[in-house]
Amino acid sequence: MSTQPENQSNPAVGPARRGRKSVRTPDRAQILADSLALGVPIVHACRLARISPSAFFSWRENDAGFRGLLEESTARAVESRLKIIKEAAAKDYRAAVIWLQLCQKEFFGKERAVESVHLTQNNFTIPKELLDQIAEIRRQNEPKTIEAS
Repeated sequence: MSTQPENQSNPAVGPARRGRKSVRTPDRAQILADSLALGVPIVHACRLARISPSAFFSWRENDAGFRGLLEESTARAVESRLKIIKEAAAKDYRAAVIWLQLCQKEFFGKERAVESVHLTQNNFTIPKELLDQIAEIRRQNEPKTIEAS
């Protein structure tokens, strides 16, 4: 039993109306938010919630509470997956690469800037970051000389 009077508005459900019972319920809103957070396409999330995609788009456009629920749910899901990738990166470099490509796209994305290197025999392009990594590895692996005092 609800403690809210019938004529008041519930932000997750929308304004109260008289007439036919609305299909916009907190349960359906949560089904949609949870499904979308899992990555379920909108059309399938709508089927799970037993609404039409046009109803979904209408709710999202006209109901700030519903839109906020979807955005918050999606943000939590993204954060959760990034944490998983970051934790896996300690054991698997590929997870670290994925995390960098997603979170530091400007520097590590697949479409990063490259620096051109021209040699007399060959002409090819090597990313600047790779050149810097090679130089650092070479510095680390150079034989250490000990000066006599």
